[in-house]
Amino acid sequence: MGTTPIPVNDPMLTSTYQMTVMNCKKAMVLMSAAIDGELTPREDDDLALHLADCPECRAEFQDAKKTKIIIRERVVRVKAPSALLESISRLTNITH
Repeated sequence: MGTTPIPVNDPMLTSTYQMTVMNCKKAMVLMSAAIDGELTPREDDDLALHLADCPECRAEFQDAKKTKIIIRERVVRVKAPSALLESISRLTNITH
């Protein structure tokens, strides 16, 4: 589970340097956060590398992006009544 360390045999790098390879399970977990722009730069890079090499995950990611777009387009935003906002404000300003 997680990432699998792979030694890099490059004379420009130290022998202790290791590159991590993302697996499909980890990629699936990160996809929603990636679509929402919530990944760290490292996670984003790792996911992009995985998607470049994995057609199954790449297809899943494209489907997830399409789904998010459809949801965003169809969500109806409703403004809460001012009485509700005032009530919530009063309740959250109560000190113990």
